[in-house]
Amino acid sequence: MTTTPHLTFRADSLAARVIGFFQHNPDEELDLEAITEKFDATRGNIHTLLAPATQAGALVRDRNQDGDYIYKAGKALPVQHYATPKPAAATTKPAKKHPAATSPRQTLDLDALQVDDNIPYEDLRCKKGVFKWQPLFSKLTKPGQSIAIPGHMRGAVGAAAGKVNKEKVHGSYRVAMTGVDSARIWRVA
Repeated sequence: MTTTPHLTFRADSLAARVIGFFQHNPDEELDLEAITEKFDATRGNIHTLLAPATQAGALVRDRNQDGDYIYKAGKALPVQHYATPKPAAATTKPAKKHPAATSPRQTLDLDALQVDDNIPYEDLRCKKGVFKWQPLFSKLTKPGQSIAIPGHMRGAVGAAAGKVNKEKVHGSYRVAMTGVDSARIWRVA
């Protein structure tokens, strides 16, 4: 759990993970895109989720030369009192444009299309009880087991775990970030 003089943050919260990053990299800056990618955060919620940390002085929100928002370590950044592996240093990079804004317009050659008869329709969406993450969940055969996954996969695997948990057929799972770039899925029942 990360603490500031006035606040305590949940260990898996965005504020705690960003503060943890700056504890290891106090001279770095992170723009909104870097926070989105590095911490699997929703861009529209970043300012709201980091507001308590900026108000407490643990983080500073500023703008770079391009006018983009950036976050830096604040004067009240708590001192790290326990040993953890140092995460890879972030590189502040210029904001990328949305892929759709830079991709060339796609055209379709209608004369080259072939019409086929009698091809049965097959719905490739997940059917109840069958989904693309099933092999991952099947590896966890009993409660207490867990698997480390890349941090950027937390959202997708967490959503799949939510669906499995609702079915109450294949066990119960929890997914959480365990580090700056890592997450873990646990079978809890």
